[in-house]
Amino acid sequence: MQAIELSVRDYNNIRMNKKQIGSGVDGSAYVINKDTIYKFYHKLNNNITLPNATLDSEGVIINDFKSLRPYNKVIQNENIYYTDNEGVILTREEAIYKAIEKQRNVKLTDLPKNIIYVSNKIVGCEYKYYPHRFGIYASVYLPLNIRLKICKRIIEKVKELLDNNIYPVTLAQRDCMYPFKSNGSNILIGLDLEPLIIDLDGISAMYSDSYSSKYYNKVLSTLSSLVLELLLKVKLADNIEDDDYVVNEYCSLMEEAGITNILSKKFFDNNYLELDEIENVIKSLELRKK
Repeated sequence: MQAIELSVRDYNNIRMNKKQIGSGVDGSAYVINKDTIYKFYHKLNNNITLPNATLDSEGVIINDFKSLRPYNKVIQNENIYYTDNEGVILTREEAIYKAIEKQRNVKLTDLPKNIIYVSNKIVGCEYKYYPHRFGIYASVYLPLNIRLKICKRIIEKVKELLDNNIYPVTLAQRDCMYPFKSNGSNILIGLDLEPLIIDLDGISAMYSDSYSSKYYNKVLSTLSSLVLELLLKVKLADNIEDDDYVVNEYCSLMEEAGITNILSKKFFDNNYLELDEIENVIKSLELRKK
């Protein structure tokens, strides 16, 4: 694969004249043509910014994703880390190449297609362009039976990523003021109602050559919140430090919707549900719907 190498002039021309369709904490996306977007990182190095981030011994962010959800309010620098099968820390550049390699086994989701350089420095990556899409939270306005189908499709795609040791850790990301907007959301949806997991680089996904229970649990946390929010139309993941009264109110709401008290309490106690439990929630709501 031949990497994309831009001149400084071409790089600046794209940033000034091409349509910008999204901007997150670590980069902005520009439409190049009907099939392609370029995501340019805000800084020409391996640093991104996260608020009050806490790292473990491997340099991996260990904060609960709820506390990091408003990524647009970021002011501090933090490094991105990925690990290979021997536990070696990879740079963002190496991680993108890992993502490109994994595409051959991933059929349901488009990973980064190529890496972009300017003057021998990584500046971004290439993605497939999906025009005319909304953020996944726009689907809360759809009937329950359609939302159930959408959630099942999301789970199917997440399972395939997990099977390939790709960990999408910000599935429940959204714009706090306008959650239906595509800008700020890492899952898009269009008139065909097909959910598309995007932005699988930077802080949005962790790649590994082997199974990681740490990243796996992060995915369960954000997936659980996303599915429950879409089905219940409640912003569960905004409630970081709710007291017992508020939690009990949400448990009651979930029980009224058809989710067992055991599962609702487990979600609030552990901050996630297992994959089979998420699927059982969907099945119970499907039976209730009939």
